[in-house]
Amino acid sequence: LSKTADRTFATPGDTITYVLDFSNTGNVKATNLVLEDTMPDNTTFVSASDGGLESSGIVTWTLPELEVGDSGSVSIVVLVNSPLEDGTTIFNSASLTSDQTFPVKCFQ
Repeated sequence: LSKTADRTFATPGDTITYVLDFSNTGNVKATNLVLEDTMPDNTTFVSASDGGLESSGIVTWTLPELEVGDSGSVSIVVLVNSPLEDGTTIFNSASLTSDQTFPVKCFQ
């Protein structure tokens, strides 16, 4: 699991798009995958790709399986709240779990 943002700096009213790339680098098919992205403080949820559902500040995607070597990506868009104090850091985290692994976490 890796995560990137489309910008390094943002001002109130800007949108930030986060892309989460995931892949199965193991040696067995991963089943019952749950990908969760916690919305950053000081932002408002705008949208999620590929059926991601937002509830209580967490966007969740449910994926039935991921074959060995397969990969994919999803994205979320957030709006930077206004007003916002200069120098505020917007911190975002995500996790991916399956029946075969412990949670994998990444931060952006």
